Amino acid sequence: ISPKGDHMALVVQNDQGLDLMLVRIPGGGTAKIAHLIDYTPQEAGDAVSAKSFAVYAMRDYDSLAWQPGEGKLLAFMGAIKGPTSDLYVFNTQTLKITQLTNGPSQAVMPSWSPDGQYILHFGVSWVPPFGGAIIGANHLDGVWSVDASTGEVITLPRPAGNNPNFAGWLDAAHFITYDSSDQCYSQNLRSVDVVSGKAAPIMQYSFYYQVAQSPENGALLFPSATGCTNSLGDGVYLLPAGQTTPKQLTGKKAYEVSWMPESKLFNAYPEALFSSDGQTRYDPPVYDASYHPAISKEGYQAWQVIQNQKGRVVVKVAAGDWQTIATGFVDQLLWDPVKGKTLLIVMDDGTLYSAAYPDFTPQKMGKMDRAVSQAIWTP
Repeated sequence: ISPKGDHMALVVQNDQGLDLMLVRIPGGGTAKIAHLIDYTPQEAGDAVSAKSFAVYAMRDYDSLAWQPGEGKLLAFMGAIKGPTSDLYVFNTQTLKITQLTNGPSQAVMPSWSPDGQYILHFGVSWVPPFGGAIIGANHLDGVWSVDASTGEVITLPRPAGNNPNFAGWLDAAHFITYDSSDQCYSQNLRSVDVVSGKAAPIMQYSFYYQVAQSPENGALLFPSATGCTNSLGDGVYLLPAGQTTPKQLTGKKAYEVSWMPESKLFNAYPEALFSSDGQTRYDPPVYDASYHPAISKEGYQAWQVIQNQKGRVVVKVAAGDWQTIATGFVDQLLWDPVKGKTLLIVMDDGTLYSAAYPDFTPQKMGKMDRAVSQAIWTP
């Protein structure tokens, strides 16, 4: 979704390959911006071909990013001139597409600097031998930033390990990255200047694979585990912006951490949800069996609980009890951002329901012709 909420960009796969589409909001007018790559079902039968790797890069990694502010430019990855994924920008005012990079690696994960001046991205590749399913790239080739106004490509230092480790932006000129390995998880959290490549340490402690950043205050949340040099021990820790000593929030490590933009909370699965200052905590209704959490601006909670291969949607208001309002499996739960009293329930078969305070009786809104992978509110 563009910063102004007037466009939605998406990559669509069909029998001809991948297309970049632009949808106008709220009218729904749709236009094809670019044909990203030719890729037929027959070509898809070769899972380790050069084309397949390019498709994986554009389809399975983040490949779209709107310029902050007015959102005039859309950065996207495409193999328009083949045979690898490269960085392009689309100007929504002039309708012009400009290619910014052309290299042997697969470009992934474009990210604009907060001032809209630079586009950070990573280059990855799939290197044999291959075994089992082809999931993600197994080699990190490099890191680059591109000056959007001049097209200058700047080579930046590559973090240790095979993963494109990006934790967020420290400020308009510095992004946050770290090293990773199979032996010591992740470590050496640091900021890197997008122009000079100069790095500055942020935290000396190692952490358990992942780190998430709050856009509200720049705080970082990460899980930690015993068994690695400089480990803080098992737990979930919060590192406030500008500080070097983390604050422990739990005594058990989380397996996944992420920032929830709609709820404006950290999700440390399966432990709990936390506010960006660490002062507010929401515990799941059933430990290690609760998913798709959503917290409204009123503090109402909604989760999906899966037990004995059966799913149900539960809600909780203030200090009240958990209330089951629907059964079945869901793809997403989402509160309205205006009053925070109406819950959108997206079932895994594409059926949409709304459930409003105080009784939360589900009302059917309609049904899509297929499963819904993501639902979001627009301004």
